[in-house]
Amino acid sequence: MSRPDAILVKKSRVGHGLFERVDHICTWAEPILGLDRRAGRTAQIRMLHEQAGKGRDMLFITGDPEDLLSFPKGHPLELRERYRWVGQPDGSVFGYLVDEAQRVESGERGAE
Repeated sequence: MSRPDAILVKKSRVGHGLFERVDHICTWAEPILGLDRRAGRTAQIRMLHEQAGKGRDMLFITGDPEDLLSFPKGHPLELRERYRWVGQPDGSVFGYLVDEAQRVESGERGAE
């Protein structure tokens, strides 16, 4: 299967401090997402406390801090999922942009 656009993973307590935990998550997630820290592309981590159907205390990881789980309010696809989620053997969940989201992403990049 192709490279995921997002990852959901249970919050981890690996490491002794916040910096070590963030570094551990980034070191694991960046290669999966195709991000290269040396080129300035780092994993963007957001905490999801009570996400319907996604579990408690999950981390939502993408390459863009503005990525959302669902289409935003005001969008024609308002509040619909932007990703198709696929569970992994290690308990993480990979997200692949749905066709509508891919078209939006391509259109936004093309307009820049």
